[in-house]
Amino acid sequence: MRERITDHVSPDGKSDRQIGRGIRSGRVLHGLLCGVLVGASIFFGRASALAQEPGLRVRFADIRQQAAQVLLYTNRSMLLQFDETLQRVAISEPKIAEAVIVTPTQVLVNAKSLGHCTLIVWSSVDPDRPGFFHVTVSADLEPLIRRVRALFPSEKITIEPVEDRLVLSGTVSSEKVAERVAQFFEGAGLKVVNLLAPAPASTKQVLLQVRV
Repeated sequence: MRERITDHVSPDGKSDRQIGRGIRSGRVLHGLLCGVLVGASIFFGRASALAQEPGLRVRFADIRQQAAQVLLYTNRSMLLQFDETLQRVAISEPKIAEAVIVTPTQVLVNAKSLGHCTLIVWSSVDPDRPGFFHVTVSADLEPLIRRVRALFPSEKITIEPVEDRLVLSGTVSSEKVAERVAQFFEGAGLKVVNLLAPAPASTKQVLLQVRV
């Protein structure tokens, strides 16, 4: 005896089968959307993690064709992660930065003083074709500038980095203030060109009354 299946109809005119198909379709769509969102979160999460890593992933094929740029603040470091085993490294100005091989595929670059230098790396896979980096070491000026503004809030000081020097210009209340500002930046290891000048003294008008 064949069992009869009854298809109930809801108040809005849709049968149980139609509703079931709609639910199943909604579940499938929900699953697809969840998959897309999870995939997107993994992608963006990975991109964010790479952006926050204190290092740089390097392909030898790239730096053999064109030198890569490395920007560092003084007393900071950057880890370079290579896709080939390293043979040796050399740096043009050891006073500005140093390069240390820490693992067979990693180099730690330590910034020492302001300036520019060239880092050369050789791979054991193709030692006849080295890779190159242009390394620039600068000062992290933002905290220093904020500190100077807090110490001398009423002074009109312009601070401008020019190559490996810091140019101070503007007017201050006294020569002592100009010296203190310059000494502050010099104490942070910066070369300073001090063009600060004391503001001219205000002219006092004297009223003379002459009686005849």
